[in-house]
Amino acid sequence: MRAISPILVLALLLPASAPAQVVVNPAALAQLAGITAPPRVIQKLAPLRPRKILTHRVRPSAVAQPRAVGVAKSRPRPPAPIQTTSKPPVPVVKPMPAPPPAVIDFAPGSAALPTGAPAILHPYCQAGGVLGIDARAPANADDPSAAMRLSFNRAMAVRAALLSCGVAAADIIPRAYGAVPGQNDNQTVLTEAEK
Repeated sequence: MRAISPILVLALLLPASAPAQVVVNPAALAQLAGITAPPRVIQKLAPLRPRKILTHRVRPSAVAQPRAVGVAKSRPRPPAPIQTTSKPPVPVVKPMPAPPPAVIDFAPGSAALPTGAPAILHPYCQAGGVLGIDARAPANADDPSAAMRLSFNRAMAVRAALLSCGVAAADIIPRAYGAVPGQNDNQTVLTEAEK
């Protein structure tokens, strides 16, 4: 086996044994650590130039330990309080209780509202629910559809009165029943209904 020249060995080992240089800027370390120094300390540190700290070989397995910086430590600030935007409570609007069923007595053969009808319908103007109008009319043997037409006209008369006092059209359900055996044919009943 041929002998290896000492220069070749030296050339192979030279990069691994070259001295390492580490430059430390104390002001930069303090800034990275979040430490704010008083202005006079910063003024003293500002003109300093980086200096060489290590000039010897560093083994790859060696772990560098941070050096303490000669800057006064300040207490960390407490976190800022979290600002929450609270919404004011939404008022609960309770609908007015439905009035009891109202009965309107029409004159025989007429679809005109009687004189006392506005007072009977007034509680329903602010009820806030869906209203059902059940209108009836007497049967006529000569004209089978007369009872349906008259009961429809009575239901529409009550509907018009409710619309004029502020009830929404979508909240009124008129129903024409015509002649109903066993019930008063001249009465129209107003009740709270379901949609």
